[in-house]
Amino acid sequence: ETYETQMERLLTKGPSRVSPFTIPMLMPNAPPGNISLAFGVRGTCYTTSSACSSSGHAMIDAMEYLRRGDADFVITGGTEASLTRLGISSFVNMKAMNKSMNERPQEAMRPFDADRGGFIMAEGASVLIFETEDHLRRRGGKAWGEVLSGRSTTDAYHLVQPDPEGRQAIKAINSALQKAGLDPSAIADDVYVNAHGTSTVYNDLMETVALKAVFGDDARRLHVSSTKSMLGHMIGAACAVEMSACAIALTTGILPPTINYTTPDPGCDLNYIPNQAIRKQVRYAINNSFGFGGHNVSLVVKRIEDSALQRSPESA
Repeated sequence: ETYETQMERLLTKGPSRVSPFTIPMLMPNAPPGNISLAFGVRGTCYTTSSACSSSGHAMIDAMEYLRRGDADFVITGGTEASLTRLGISSFVNMKAMNKSMNERPQEAMRPFDADRGGFIMAEGASVLIFETEDHLRRRGGKAWGEVLSGRSTTDAYHLVQPDPEGRQAIKAINSALQKAGLDPSAIADDVYVNAHGTSTVYNDLMETVALKAVFGDDARRLHVSSTKSMLGHMIGAACAVEMSACAIALTTGILPPTINYTTPDPGCDLNYIPNQAIRKQVRYAINNSFGFGGHNVSLVVKRIEDSALQRSPESA
């Protein structure tokens, strides 16, 4: 919005009318910069930018800072505000957004459904505190979950279309599980998958292919859903928002649904928790994000089992 407003001023009123705050408002590192100013945070401070995987990469970086002992806690997450004429026009013209259900927008976001036709744009943010267990215990805190691992890969296939065979998505999920010390076949009944699930023809099919490759015949035992069906696609904020959804699901034992799932797609044949949330206590969650540019991120989270550190379901 800042870009469009100031560009219009430049073109209609001349350069002297452009706000001097245009660049500070536009720069990608403005959100963490403002957080550091607001809270006096003086450690490393920067933004990761990898389209829909941006906040996933940010969380992987946060884990690495903690692992190396460079920090006791890290403020991480993501935000995006793409609801502009330019952004929407571009996504619509590349056929990534659904424009066939303008009269029924509440039904337009339908991941894994045979009649899916693109996503609905959203904007939002999620901020998470990643901290070491020692730091959590010292401050007497409670945790939503334990992030076991995160891995990323790149397709090197196409700028906006995923590799239909999902080769690097498979590698990201597999390597995240391996780093967490988990055998896919051993946890299939005990894991919730928060899918990237963008309601686009190519992505949903590719993600299904990837999950089936990782879990084999056990993939049909998985509980998979796309919370984007209810929230829309927040682009760079999506992975962080969905990490919050994973943590809440692990804490409460309530797995969120994929809504607007009415017509099964033969190519997308897993359990997508259709239309209604279910009560099921699982031990693990997988959070997938696959962004334009071929960026793939997969994170693995575990339910907190130590009662001294466990947050109560009522707090969710």
